[in-house]
Amino acid sequence: MSADRPLRVPGRPLVWLALAVALLSTARSLNLLEHLPGKEVSGLCSAVVREAEGDSYLLDEVTWLDGGARQAPSGRVLLEAEPYAYPLLAGHRVTVEIVLHPLEPPVNPNGWDGRLLFLLSDVVYTASGRILSHSGEPTLSLRERARTAFRAHVDALWGEEGGLIAALLLGMRDELSDQLLESFQRSGAAHLLAVSGLHVGFVMALVSFCFRWMRRNSWPQIALILLCMAGYGLLAVSAFSVFRASAMLAAALVARRLGRRADGPTSLAIAVIAALLTQPRQILRLGFLMSVCAVLGILFLYRRLDALLRRFVRADWLRGTMAMTLSANLGLLPVQVFSYHSIATLSLLTNIAAVPLAAGIVMLGLPTVLAHMLCPALALAPAFAVRLMARTLILLCDSVAEVPFSLVHVPSPSIFVLLCYLGLLFLLSPYFMEFRRHLRRAMLPAVLGAGALALMLWLPGAQPRFPEATFFSVGTADCALLRSGSSCFLIDTGWSGSQAVNAVNAEGLSLDAVILTHKDADHAGGLMRVLQEVPVATVLVPLGMPLSGFAQEMALAEEKGIPVRTLRQGDVLTIGAFEVRVLSPPYVRIGQDNADSLVLDVSCGEARMLFLSDVPQETEERLDLPGCDLIKLAHHGSATSTSSDMLRATAPKAAVLSVGTPNRYGFPAAEVLDRLRAAGVAAYRTDECGAVIAEFTRDGLRVRAYEPPSLWTQWTGLD
Repeated sequence: MSADRPLRVPGRPLVWLALAVALLSTARSLNLLEHLPGKEVSGLCSAVVREAEGDSYLLDEVTWLDGGARQAPSGRVLLEAEPYAYPLLAGHRVTVEIVLHPLEPPVNPNGWDGRLLFLLSDVVYTASGRILSHSGEPTLSLRERARTAFRAHVDALWGEEGGLIAALLLGMRDELSDQLLESFQRSGAAHLLAVSGLHVGFVMALVSFCFRWMRRNSWPQIALILLCMAGYGLLAVSAFSVFRASAMLAAALVARRLGRRADGPTSLAIAVIAALLTQPRQILRLGFLMSVCAVLGILFLYRRLDALLRRFVRADWLRGTMAMTLSANLGLLPVQVFSYHSIATLSLLTNIAAVPLAAGIVMLGLPTVLAHMLCPALALAPAFAVRLMARTLILLCDSVAEVPFSLVHVPSPSIFVLLCYLGLLFLLSPYFMEFRRHLRRAMLPAVLGAGALALMLWLPGAQPRFPEATFFSVGTADCALLRSGSSCFLIDTGWSGSQAVNAVNAEGLSLDAVILTHKDADHAGGLMRVLQEVPVATVLVPLGMPLSGFAQEMALAEEKGIPVRTLRQGDVLTIGAFEVRVLSPPYVRIGQDNADSLVLDVSCGEARMLFLSDVPQETEERLDLPGCDLIKLAHHGSATSTSSDMLRATAPKAAVLSVGTPNRYGFPAAEVLDRLRAAGVAAYRTDECGAVIAEFTRDGLRVRAYEPPSLWTQWTGLD
């Protein structure tokens, strides 16, 4: 047989079958997501996989009795339980009494979608309740015991660098610091921390080297190689990536044994079909999408890029690394933009050096761990070399991450845009030329036209039609984003700043200003995260606000060259179409942070909003507050604020109460709600409405509760 002849079915029907299976799996999974009922249950839960802050547990094998029959959900349950007297560990079996809750859509624009737990951890319910009892000793599976033992040897060998090396070897990222993860993301090397086809290739090269004494391409050699790859798949965290790469590897080995070459699209289709037939919800997992898109990028672009680079790069290893890295990154680009709203601009340059370092760590690190299991003395010399490579990799990523433009945030596209992008890559691939001429003539304008339409749908979506203010649902805390075109600023950050960061980064924006009304953590606690993850032009605080509790934030602002300025009564700011007037205070008195928090009068055209922060009624009465269309009530609806006289003087049409329930203060107070009703003011509570959005339209201020995007909007980008 000719080695040039591909091992595939003519016409690649398996590729079309894989597409059909993917569409059916998507429809089935999304339908399941939208029709999960809540139910009170008592049952037996096993395998506490993860204990998180606040007594949360990830539970497997949940069952309960229903009418004498034992029932079970189709996935895991994330339990937020009351405090339990015994410290539970992974592997404990527990009996619980809980209420199951369906996964909820996001309550903030571009916010965390609770249903993403489904994608990441196979969670199908959240639950609340209490743990009744547990088994005496935790029981770990063979896989978990093997991983635990492997991790113990990694820590014994490399100590401080053990977390990074464990992530590179097996995808164990649980002990990596946020700073290290950010460095790898900004530098474009984050893909190295999750086991992928690249890692399988490294392991394959290592295993082939170990079995080079056997007759090449013999069935015994193939069997041993596949057995070793199965063992690696047992230990690795990224299940589908290893399965997909191993399946494609097996197809390539069998094809070579039969004297043919493997066909990439057919091999990928076989892996996708096998994965989705056994676990249809794989189609929703981020790891599945990244793995498939990376392979598609390589299949579509590698040969073209390699031929192009041949004119400029003579070294085969360098040209191959550049072509492989660039093609995989271009394939990953849509998933990266969709998931993280960012592009690592220096990814290609980073990976030219990072990929060989990762290859050395994997190919030398795995046998070093095995040697340490047999005789620790044998592992000393190779462990030093692995440590040196790991430190070099960290230094490389840290250096690249410090470049200001290393990570660029862009608006999040719809799925339709992503599909059109992959279609454009297909037009550049050699596979497009396999179609007959009349089909190519029909496909070319169709794909280009769809791509142009997708671009038009995406780019205008980066700009809201009217200026708007978004009051995020951040619990009993304050955080509002005001935007006019490309100009935007933040009034307070909430506890963590995460909601504001997600919204700003998803739109590819930067902040002209962050205004802190006072120092309390429910208003300023998220400043550090905002400064870390979003470009900020300036930070504004009330004159005299104590900054003793913001040492790290101020140091970071100084490091990034972000000025910290003060505001006082009478100051006026203009940001985009907004004019911000400071009504209070002249300065902050010691111990009077609430009374002296910023009171802001924000106007846009004829519409006006008042932000009262946490001021009490005494401050409201002292100030000459102007009339307004919308008022952000003081102190989350506390009874000590929002007097009837103030409501009559300002005559707002709507009021926003930034509150989370339940809360220990009982906000909002019943008397405040009564005052609003008596004054005819529409009350928008973030605990009930989610985020509240105020749009400054030509007809005046329009206030509405945030509505999560429909599937149609997610697919097309159209409202």
